[in-house]
Amino acid sequence: MAKTKEISIDKLLIHPNNVRKSYRDISELTASIREVGILQNLTVVPVPEEDGLYYVVIGNRRLQAAKKAGLATVPCVIAEMDEADQALTMLTENLQRNDLTIIEEAAGYQMCFSDFGIDVGTLAKKTGFSKTTVRHRLNVAKLDQDVLQEKLDDPSFQLSFTDIQRLERIRSIDKRNEVLEKAEDSRDLDWMVEQAVKDEELERRQKKMVALAKKESIPAAPQEVISEQYFRTRWDLLLNLT
Repeated sequence: MAKTKEISIDKLLIHPNNVRKSYRDISELTASIREVGILQNLTVVPVPEEDGLYYVVIGNRRLQAAKKAGLATVPCVIAEMDEADQALTMLTENLQRNDLTIIEEAAGYQMCFSDFGIDVGTLAKKTGFSKTTVRHRLNVAKLDQDVLQEKLDDPSFQLSFTDIQRLERIRSIDKRNEVLEKAEDSRDLDWMVEQAVKDEELERRQKKMVALAKKESIPAAPQEVISEQYFRTRWDLLLNLT
């Protein structure tokens, strides 16, 4: 059974697996806590092998506001949770507030999925989002996070989540990152995605034709023939038939 007690603020630590990296707009919460105190307990878990210290699982904004309000202690529920439950609980709480950045949100899903083995179906059920939405977030986590942050910070680009989803049409993660890095704006990204998709399809068809030629023991064409325009045209026609 969970225990409830007042815990000194200096004994409460931000959870290392909390994907939220900043706490915005807590001035109103700080004023409320200064006036009436904390009305809802924080949920904490003991720090392993550190007697008397606790990680905050639920209530990190309240903790930051309580510090600003000058409180010495805050009311806490000491819970028993494994690491996977802690990560999923923090992600769910943060998503309910709806103020995570795209990168923070994707990192939360990725942590639960990769580090703790929580499958897409469970993530969807626990967070209240569809499986498709969860998969989109996991795909965000596959991108180069430094490049993604740079584009998100670029006011001239105005990168949207719709733009990021377009990148999923490209199979290669490396190519997705290349397009993201080189694109100058949303329209440019859209055009580059279309080109990358066509290139991937052409490569797929070429590999299919090469495999078929090898299976039928058809010898490779001489280099001088390959360079001729008529051969390239016939090759393209063959590719379009596959």
